[in-house]
Amino acid sequence: MISNSELYKCKYLIRHCWIRTTHFVPRKVLLIALLALLAASSWIILAALFNKPTVPLIIVITPTIKNPRRIPDMTRLSQTLRQVKRLKWIVIESGNRTLDAISRLLKRSGINYVYINAQTPVEIAVKGWAQRNAGLTYLREMYDADHEPAVVYFADDDNSYDLRLFDEYIRNVKKIGFWAVGFAGDAKVEAPRVRDNVIVGWDVDFGKYRKYGTDMAGFALGLDLILQTNATFHRTCDSPETCFLEQLPISPDEMQVFGWDREPKDLLVWHTRTTVGFLRGGTHGYVYETNDNPSVLEWIKQMTSGFAGDAKVETPEVRNNVIVGWNVEYGKYRKYGTDMAGFALGLDLILQSNATFHRTCVVPETCFLEKLPINPGEMQVFGWDRKPKDLLVWHTQTSVGRLLGDSYGYVFENESRPLSSTQHMCFKKLEAVQVFVRIIRLQKKDSPSRSVCVLKPVRSANAFKKFKRTFIITASLFLIAICFWPKPYISPKLKVQPVLKKIIVITSTIQSPKRIPDLTRFWIVIEDGKVTVDAVERLLNRSGINYIYTNAETPIRIKVKGWAQRNAGLTYLREMYDADHEPAVVYFADDDNSYDLRLFDEYIRNVKKIGFWAVGEYIMQ
Repeated sequence: MISNSELYKCKYLIRHCWIRTTHFVPRKVLLIALLALLAASSWIILAALFNKPTVPLIIVITPTIKNPRRIPDMTRLSQTLRQVKRLKWIVIESGNRTLDAISRLLKRSGINYVYINAQTPVEIAVKGWAQRNAGLTYLREMYDADHEPAVVYFADDDNSYDLRLFDEYIRNVKKIGFWAVGFAGDAKVEAPRVRDNVIVGWDVDFGKYRKYGTDMAGFALGLDLILQTNATFHRTCDSPETCFLEQLPISPDEMQVFGWDREPKDLLVWHTRTTVGFLRGGTHGYVYETNDNPSVLEWIKQMTSGFAGDAKVETPEVRNNVIVGWNVEYGKYRKYGTDMAGFALGLDLILQSNATFHRTCVVPETCFLEKLPINPGEMQVFGWDRKPKDLLVWHTQTSVGRLLGDSYGYVFENESRPLSSTQHMCFKKLEAVQVFVRIIRLQKKDSPSRSVCVLKPVRSANAFKKFKRTFIITASLFLIAICFWPKPYISPKLKVQPVLKKIIVITSTIQSPKRIPDLTRFWIVIEDGKVTVDAVERLLNRSGINYIYTNAETPIRIKVKGWAQRNAGLTYLREMYDADHEPAVVYFADDDNSYDLRLFDEYIRNVKKIGFWAVGEYIMQ
């Protein structure tokens, strides 16, 4: 604190300097200089307020509908878009009103957003078309010809987006631009075929007759093009992309193409979809959406998915802030009825024990936690008393079919473990059902009213029960970027104790078609294999996250995916840290789950010895 004598000296020096300055420089000159400075600063402020910005605004249109996977999907997307500068997000709810859970999510995101609703009319049976039309109508009503530079992009809530897509591709679109889209199943890649920077065709495996062989995620267009036309998605459309783009006044020389000449040819957007099986059990008071009107195809996919009997929420049962049991539908006999995503533990607890995942384990969470020296009084529990009771982590998985077609030179990972004969049989049955549903959908187009289809598919006795998908969903690299300091390595020890506890995330990963979109949405990352993979190494380098990337093969005696890699992560911690380490918390984060950013600062960072919380569930382990 400054004393009175020091304050007096400061005042004296200021006054003395002013007197000396005015002695040598006339006061009129000083006043003129001050007025000039004030005028210049005012001009800069006014220019910033009234001049049109040079960086185009990105307008993202996202149709959405109430279903169990919507909250984790929208959480991932919001945490991606919040990192993009100068972006406006138009979210259109399918229904007669907007919903509180999504409204709160959008407010938390900090994004400039508009949230409206639009019902799907009877004549448009395809999900999302009416909502995209409502977004286009909003733009035509809100913007005139004298608008700021802007680019419009259609972003579904369940896709995976690399941040580079927005600033390297979308923001540079003048009239219309195209790029490749990765598919984590069925077709591998859909991309423009380019010669001398001109699109001469389309590299696709589905609908090769299409004039524009692109996905909705594979193009963006200038706002002027929207305002000059009345292009919409309507009932006579067969392929929505071609149907919409044919209504626009564009010529081949006006079509920009991005990413075709970059090396390596990274895919910056992936068309992914979250798997949902039949849901059972209660939500235990947590915010959880269900699908009020599932489509026929969605219902059949649930019947044939092999994930029937999925729990909605796994959560500790709490009384007076003490865990007295577990609210679970699967494995009620477990001592610790939690998911791997439902707990975190202090680094001290790891260093004090040799707990691992081994071949005699039946349930990995209970097997691991039983080896740790913990008692009920030391178990913290988070989120059980919050209002509303939001789920901050979701156990999700991507729906993936058989991989067809070529990758056309783009970076695409094939499955390192081939499909079993049972899985091939399941995919064939599902494809047959999908063809039947497409026929029903075509019949609906010519019908004045929506027909009702009642289907009763017969499930195989054991085939679908044994079937487990080996593919993974979009989770978020961007989720943890805020939680770590960007260093090239993890420092074993710090002399100065930090104010915040370090969060150490252990992620096991394996080569598969959806692994790159998964990681594009953590980090001690352990590759399941003999070597690390260049695509993941480059992804981690771009992230700016404090990470370690190593590899560990799965031994024959441990057949469960990820166990050997988690053990390698634990071994790394025990070798790198000693008893005099900085405060830290360890968390096991699978690359296919969905994480709310609040999980890290509100739950994980506050764990002392061990902490538990609820997990939204979609699949049965």
